Amino acid sequence: GVFVTPLLLVLFLGKSIEVELGAVFLKLAKVVFVPVAIGQLLRLSARVRKTTAELKGPRKNLSETILILLIFNTFCNTFLGGGTVLARPDLLALFVGLP
Repeated sequence: GVFVTPLLLVLFLGKSIEVELGAVFLKLAKVVFVPVAIGQLLRLSARVRKTTAELKGPRKNLSETILILLIFNTFCNTFLGGGTVLARPDLLALFVGLP
């Protein structure tokens, strides 16, 4: 997904952008690496392990729901930002091309 999505955008829209790698890695660290590290540290606690074992079913449903909402939010923000116009054939090609 990380490599295919930009490729598809360039192929279908013919647009590319410049990206500051330092800013991307900093944001990635804040959004992904720090929460994962905190989660891994919390797993060392017996109390946390016991609580998560008790909430396994509801936690899985909540996790999946949050993931779907994040994807939906990103999709909506992409098209609300303006300047992005996709015709129906382009959208169809994107969805058909997705694994």
